[in-house]
Amino acid sequence: MDTRSHRASEAGGDELRELLERKRLLVGLVDDLLEDVKLRPRVVDLRDIARDAVQVSDHAMRARGHHVRLDLPGYPVAIEGDSMRLFQAVSNLLDNASRYTDPGGHIDVRVWVDRDEARVSVADDGRGIAPEHLEKIFVSLHATAHDGEGVAGDGLGIGLMLVRRFVELHGGVVEVASAGLQKGSRFTIRLPAYMHGQGD
Repeated sequence: MDTRSHRASEAGGDELRELLERKRLLVGLVDDLLEDVKLRPRVVDLRDIARDAVQVSDHAMRARGHHVRLDLPGYPVAIEGDSMRLFQAVSNLLDNASRYTDPGGHIDVRVWVDRDEARVSVADDGRGIAPEHLEKIFVSLHATAHDGEGVAGDGLGIGLMLVRRFVELHGGVVEVASAGLQKGSRFTIRLPAYMHGQGD
């Protein structure tokens, strides 16, 4: 390696270390803020939360050339939770789907009840996720692996970390599934239902 290449390599390494340090500092800040999060729970309809999140994100997604579909059941999907925090969780999933879906792609949002759980999913036919990154996708420094190469992308991964934290605060879980790179992905939030719905 010549001197010029060596210096370029060192500069690239310094930039990477600086980026990782900024990420760690930001993650620490988010952790501190989340410790003080106080939920304002009430009985809400998960359909309304999903509808509001899609409505707010719709213009930006369509501006990127995405086709958005919202699938809601004809019956209430009642949960007990903080509507603002859950709205933020669904909105973050929509933003994530839009970021990693090419123009002309599809984003589907679905709400339903499965036994004693209320569920909302955001699915896309975008870049997909490499199998080895699925378990790490909600950990901030790994969450940007949701790109076409299965390596760090252009975001900080904070959005997906917040989704997981907000859902867990409601006694729920968030899951991710992907058939692999270039095969899309599906994120599903599962929450305790306030009352049993009529099924799927």
